[in-house]
Amino acid sequence: MQLASWPQGLAHQTRAPAQPWRPRRHLPRQPPASASAASAASAAVSARVALRGQRRSRETERDEADDAEDTEAEDAWEGFGTPRALDKEALLQEFVSHQRVLVDTEFEEQKRIIETRLKEWPLERLVEEGLSLGPARAEKVGSFFGDALVRFKAEREQLQEASPGDILLVSKVTSNPLLPDALKAQVVNVTGEHMDCVMEYAPANMELRLDKGINKLDHERAQSVLKDLGAGDLATPICELWKVFLSAKASHALPHAGSGEVGKASSGSPASPKDELEKLNQLEEWNLRLPEDLPLDASQTEAVQFLEDQRVAMVQGPPGCGKTRTACALLKAASQQGKRCLAVADSNTAADQLLRGLLGCGVEALRLGSPAAVSAELRGATLRAQPGSKRDEKLKSKLVKKISAIEERMGQLEETVNQDRQRLRQGCETFDGRIFQVPSEAEHAEGLAWLAGKLRRGEAVAWDMEWIPDSRRSQNPVELLQFADDDTALLVKMGGKRQLPKVVRELLTSSDCIKVTVGQDDRDKVEQSFELTAANVVDLQSLAQEKGLGSSLGLQKMAQLFGMKMFKDHTITMSNWAGQLSKEQVQYAAEDAYFTYQIYDQLSLFDVHGSDEIETDEAQDIFRQMKRLRNQRLQLKRQLNKVNQHICREIVKKAEVVVSTLCTANSWMWRQELFDVVLLDEAGQATVPHGLMGFRKLQEGGRLVLIGDPMQLPPVCVSQMAAHRGLSTSIFDFLLDCGLKPKMLSIQYRMQPLISLWPSETFYKGRLRDGIMADTARFRSLPWLRQPIAFVDVAGQEELGGTSYFNLRECNAVRETVARLLEELDPEDIGVICPYRSQVLRLKRDLCVEVQSVDGFQGREKKVIIFSCVRAHNEPRGGIGFLSDFRRLNVAITRAQRALIVFGNRKTLQRHFMWANWLHFVGHHDSRFTWPHLLPQANLSAYTFKFLQRSWERRSPSPIEQRRESRNKANAAQKLRRARMNRRWKCRKNDDRTSRKAQRRMNFAKLAKRHGR
Repeated sequence: MQLASWPQGLAHQTRAPAQPWRPRRHLPRQPPASASAASAASAAVSARVALRGQRRSRETERDEADDAEDTEAEDAWEGFGTPRALDKEALLQEFVSHQRVLVDTEFEEQKRIIETRLKEWPLERLVEEGLSLGPARAEKVGSFFGDALVRFKAEREQLQEASPGDILLVSKVTSNPLLPDALKAQVVNVTGEHMDCVMEYAPANMELRLDKGINKLDHERAQSVLKDLGAGDLATPICELWKVFLSAKASHALPHAGSGEVGKASSGSPASPKDELEKLNQLEEWNLRLPEDLPLDASQTEAVQFLEDQRVAMVQGPPGCGKTRTACALLKAASQQGKRCLAVADSNTAADQLLRGLLGCGVEALRLGSPAAVSAELRGATLRAQPGSKRDEKLKSKLVKKISAIEERMGQLEETVNQDRQRLRQGCETFDGRIFQVPSEAEHAEGLAWLAGKLRRGEAVAWDMEWIPDSRRSQNPVELLQFADDDTALLVKMGGKRQLPKVVRELLTSSDCIKVTVGQDDRDKVEQSFELTAANVVDLQSLAQEKGLGSSLGLQKMAQLFGMKMFKDHTITMSNWAGQLSKEQVQYAAEDAYFTYQIYDQLSLFDVHGSDEIETDEAQDIFRQMKRLRNQRLQLKRQLNKVNQHICREIVKKAEVVVSTLCTANSWMWRQELFDVVLLDEAGQATVPHGLMGFRKLQEGGRLVLIGDPMQLPPVCVSQMAAHRGLSTSIFDFLLDCGLKPKMLSIQYRMQPLISLWPSETFYKGRLRDGIMADTARFRSLPWLRQPIAFVDVAGQEELGGTSYFNLRECNAVRETVARLLEELDPEDIGVICPYRSQVLRLKRDLCVEVQSVDGFQGREKKVIIFSCVRAHNEPRGGIGFLSDFRRLNVAITRAQRALIVFGNRKTLQRHFMWANWLHFVGHHDSRFTWPHLLPQANLSAYTFKFLQRSWERRSPSPIEQRRESRNKANAAQKLRRARMNRRWKCRKNDDRTSRKAQRRMNFAKLAKRHGR
């Protein structure tokens, strides 16, 4: 299907596959000696022709079978590709189930990558890659909208990839950050020296580390909206509209749609999906009055008028065409007519851009979400910065004072505990005592001697065990026994054996030595595995329940009650105890028994009966006070949350326009808030599940406007499998395939005409016009820059830094160019774009200007943009990675207002047809130079612009498509070889004919001379 809004060079083209055939074997013709010989020759020729026909038919059948197999496999691969019927409800359920699988696949891949990094990479490598900060010390430097503002300062300067709004995990340097009790911090500000974060409270003064964690909110809310769509919990028109969307998309793949008439109805169908879509998407016209203080050009006005009578409408906004201005004019006009408006985007950067434009045109916009994720100059428009009513604020202030008083009292009690009761603070965060392993030649005797001493003195010892889970619980083999006290731990490795060492058996059956464990499982397992009954066993859960601490408490919960933090690695599974124990497993097993002993030691401080008639211990009084204060604080915080929710909802109802990210707008707090107008900006970057979040916020008669550009950045997918199966398709592209047609903005006001010429002709079929005049001003600091565009050929070499590439020679070239530009420009006017993280981190270390990836500059602009390509190698078949994506190239070269300077290796880049075309374009305008001499490179041939005729896919090809493409290439190469053989044979045959004619003429001349003619 070819869409009117797609450029000529990028439209999908359908070609019939070339039929393979074999080269002919040309034999010299010999005249038949007789009729029989002639008939024999004719029979031989007929046999050869028949044989050739059979071979061709077999090859054709084989290719058709391969195509059928590929098509069937591709349907299975795509999941939701070519349904056999147009049952709308079945299509909807199939679509929902398929998308939910893709969302789960993407989340599991993200989780796997993060867990692998945090488990296997040392902290030094994570810091070098910019993924972690540490070792760092925490210091509270103030408050941030009611929360603690904590500054983390490292020992040396460390560059971070984290940006404001990111959620980080805070843990001890020696601990695993994946533990469930790791603290969370939200980034507010990042510099080379420190990082400011928002936390509930400041952590202790110790060496800490900050790591990027797993974002579960996006996954949970995407699954929630898909579940609601499948259950029909969205607005009724929206559910029906989505059924028609899927029906229209499916009709394109059915046999009756193969003629190219999209939406043509089959026989007996009352209406085609296209007609049904147009009918259901039609609404009463608004007749909006556009604001006079926000004038629009002709294409922008047509786009707004195009949106007035549609339930779901799309606007395609090429770079610099005023997407934000058009969106602000539409929202302002709708809000002036009393409509509730919501502006959403998939990222905080895009949401801030919308908020900035709305505030600039006089709209009272309100920003949802955490203030830490909002730009500093826009935080005054956030929800938490708005005051509520006097009554609510008075009640809120009273609750805050009560909570502060309780926390102050709890702090005093904790200080009393620390001063007067030394034993209550014996619990530490990790076990650093002696660890003996049995059997081990060096530790066998000493470890069993320690256990024998405990048995002889009748002291208490902690006892635990690990076993490998089995389908039948009674046969779970015990692999490890653990014993511990204050400073010693003993690990007895069983290795599948049923025999215990003598000292261990005597200890377990002794009635003098106390064995402390948690729960009944260990005693049952010892009796089943070793046929002995453990005596004098103390169950911590029963002991805690007797003393009023609660029932069924786990080890970690009991430790928290006594102020002990257990940093245990819960990622170690019980199925890993067979075989040789790793260092992490040894520490895990030792701490498991050690904390059991520590908690028993704390519980022994309390009165056994806990009766009011008996005089209680001082520690028990402190604990009861702490418990009562915690309950009071919890109740007050619940009341405070209800007051805050009431205040927030009242503020949201009064706002003219609400601005938010898709994820925040679909949180539990705002789930019931519905709007008349929902505008989704940067729809080309939102996946289909995320785009559905915008549909969820519509009322019954609401309207949804999607603004985006399929020629710019696509959604980011970590999982290649999920991307191939459709998750990389944006909501904008998905609705294009369903039959919706966008309105395109056609006048750009950002770039110089020469900068916009190539993107306009290549990506937008030449429809992009310039709304500004060419600027002839030059940069004094760069006398060689005679045009607004330039390519500087750098003979560098790419290097692999971790998982990303960098190029030191290009770094030097960029640094020198930026230093010269700063002589006449401010740092805010210069931007450096690089598609690779390692190069970004190296440039950030030395430059005072903004350095970002291509994704970081989406929707933004600078006066001068410097693009570092990085890739440079001598491999003939080597790729160029991210640079081969035409959408990233389009974004990178359309951010500049006055000048665009690209640094790269010409030999490497020109191997790609798109980069070769752009380099030829730049060379035609005498704007190619060589570093470091900056000598111009001349074009060898006159420039003639070539439209790119190659078909570009909007998504990465699946393995089935790659296999089909390779087979077609092989067939084309075979056909080319046959054509060459035919030409050679024809030339040889013509030469033979020419030589025979020349010989006859020569013989005739000799005869004529002999006879005197």
